[in-house]
Amino acid sequence: MLLNNEEILAIRNSYARGTDQKTLAMKYRCRQTNISKIVRGDTHADVGGPRTKTGRASGDRHGLMKITDARVKELREAHAIFGYPYAELAKLFGISATQVRLIIIGKARRR
Repeated sequence: MLLNNEEILAIRNSYARGTDQKTLAMKYRCRQTNISKIVRGDTHADVGGPRTKTGRASGDRHGLMKITDARVKELREAHAIFGYPYAELAKLFGISATQVRLIIIGKARRR
């Protein structure tokens, strides 16, 4: 589906306000990779609107994230305050013990 300039502008504005690329792709019936190119300005450079900096999405904006930034904060606090082991935190938060460890030590979901 070809997008017109008004739709391109709407996509950029929606993304700047926090709508994720997967949702925009479903709404405009195109691929997420196309949305990514639009919001970065790689395509439709002549159309205005906010552009994102280059790089990968992280945290809540990453399409494959399983735990929100707020839940990451809760996980870190639960470990720091109560000393829950990684396996128990993994069950509570619905992620692997390895991912819990990476979050706690700062290798994943950096602060």
